[in-house]
Amino acid sequence: RLLAGNVATASSVMFRAELRDALFPVPADVAYTDWWLAVRVAELAEVAYLAEPRTLYRFHGDNQTLGTTGAARLRELRKALAFQRHFLRQITYAAGSARDIAEAFGAFASFASEAIALGASAIGAAIDVTSADRAAAGAELAAAAALLECGEAEPALVAYVRAAAADPWLEAAREGVVAALAASPGGADVAGQTPLAHAREFVVLAFADELIDEPELVQRYVEGMSDAAGVTLAIDASELDPAVAVERLAPVLHGARAADHEDVDMLALVGSLDAVGRARLAVGADAVYSRSATRGPARPRFGPDTLDALRRLCLGSASCGTLAAK
Repeated sequence: RLLAGNVATASSVMFRAELRDALFPVPADVAYTDWWLAVRVAELAEVAYLAEPRTLYRFHGDNQTLGTTGAARLRELRKALAFQRHFLRQITYAAGSARDIAEAFGAFASFASEAIALGASAIGAAIDVTSADRAAAGAELAAAAALLECGEAEPALVAYVRAAAADPWLEAAREGVVAALAASPGGADVAGQTPLAHAREFVVLAFADELIDEPELVQRYVEGMSDAAGVTLAIDASELDPAVAVERLAPVLHGARAADHEDVDMLALVGSLDAVGRARLAVGADAVYSRSATRGPARPRFGPDTLDALRRLCLGSASCGTLAAK
C-alpha cells in the first residue's frame, strides 16, 4: 500500500536500529529517502502509524514536491515512477493481497498517464524502457499467462505486474493485471465477464469440440453423475462460432437425455470470452472432464472411466455433500 504514494515524512519516521544495515546506504538513484525508508521497513517488519500531528510543514508555493505544477510536477512524477518501478519489478505475493498489489500498480500507471499528459509524450521521456527491460517483460508475461491458464490467479497477478513494470507500454501485461485481479479472491467486483455466474458450487470443466466429436463422453457423464447434486458441467464452447456451437452441441446433449436427470446440471458457454472471462473460468473450475491429460487448468482431471472418482471428489466437498444430502 505504501507504494501507491509517498505518505512518509522523514522527520517523523522512527525505526529500530537493528534495521539500519538493511536500510542503508540508500541507493543513489532513489530520489525520496523518506519513501524508501517506509517501503523498505514495510518489507522487513511491521509498520505502525500514529494519527497525531508530529511535524509542521510550511507550504509557501515554491516547495520542491508539495503542490508542484507544470514542469516541476513532471520532474517529481518521473522520480516517483522510477521509485515505484524499482519495487514493482521485483515484487512478490508476500507484499500484500492481490488487490493491494494491483492498486500499487494502478497508482504507478496513473502517475505515468499524468506524466504523459504533462508533456512526456515519448516513451523514454516518462519511463526509460531498454531492450533488456522488454526482454524481461516478455519472460514475465509468458510466465504470467501460463499461471493464469492453469487457474493460478494470484501468482499470475504478481507476474503480470512485474511484466508491466518492466515495460509499462506492454498492453497484454496491463490487461493481464486486470484479468488476474478479477479472478483472484476479492475480485468479484471487477468489471468483466462472469461465465460461471449461474453454475452450482462444484464446477467440472469440459470442452465442446471434444464432446461434439465424441458424444459418448456426455452419455457417460450423465450416467455416472446423475445423483451428484450441486455439480455443474461447464462446457466451454467459446472458441466455436456461436451458431455452430448451438447447432452441433444441442443434439449431443439431447441425445444423452440430460434433461431427464434433474440432478445433472450443464452450462454451455457459447460466445467469445475476454481475458477476464477466461481467467474466471480457469480459476472457477474445480475439476476437468476430458480425455486430454494437459488441456485446461491445472485441476484434478477425469475421463469416462474415472467418473466414480469424480463423484467421490465432488460429493466429498462441503458444498456438494450438503446439497446431495438434501
